[in-house]
Amino acid sequence: MKKWKQRDNVKQVHEDLYNLSDPNNPSSEQYIALIVKSVFAEKDRTHANAIWVQSVLKMIFDETSDHKN
Repeated sequence: MKKWKQRDNVKQVHEDLYNLSDPNNPSSEQYIALIVKSVFAEKDRTHANAIWVQSVLKMIFDETSDHKN
């Protein structure tokens, strides 16, 4: 898992989470928002659920975590 997290393309995805999905359109959504929308139905898109998604993604991409705990 740690080897996967250290790959350049994986690091790039992690860096891109807060970038706009369309850099040419300033009103486009960030990738993280699109992920939240794809995971939760509209009625379940709460602030708490968005924070949960961010936490999960942080754990997935954290190079210091190998998920053996």
